[in-house]
Amino acid sequence: MSDDYKDEFIQIVSDKFPKQPGEDDEIINEGMYGQALCLYLEAEMAKLGYEAAGCAEDWGWWVGINKDNFKSGLGIYCTSEPPALKTYAVCVLEQGFSKWSWTKFRKVSRKDEILKLRADLLSVFENDPEITVKRISDDPRGVTTPCQSAVPYPLVCPPRI
Repeated sequence: MSDDYKDEFIQIVSDKFPKQPGEDDEIINEGMYGQALCLYLEAEMAKLGYEAAGCAEDWGWWVGINKDNFKSGLGIYCTSEPPALKTYAVCVLEQGFSKWSWTKFRKVSRKDEILKLRADLLSVFENDPEITVKRISDDPRGVTTPCQSAVPYPLVCPPRI
């Protein structure tokens, strides 16, 4: 099976996700804001039937996703500097459409679940009038600015929940 997976970074613009009180104490690296968007996605993804829990990471914010035994995660990167904090990049963090299954002793496709998660994520943004989807790109450099050089290239996915 061909594993033609590529991360898709959804760049959004919104005034809806300001820096949160105490967020500077939560973030690991300076400028890696996104707690408000993380909390928003936890709530919105739960409305779609996903279990979602977020936390700060050194590269941004992580939202762990779980639905019907499918586990994945969303990466949130602030791509504008304070005080603006209006532009963010969000992606489903996966290493491929297939994953090794020890119980089945072979790779199993997760393509349908990953594509559904991507579509659900995009619909959350598109259905909120306070959020503008600026672009979707498979190149993280296409949605970030030089101030965010802490975002690793290529992205290293954090551990699954």
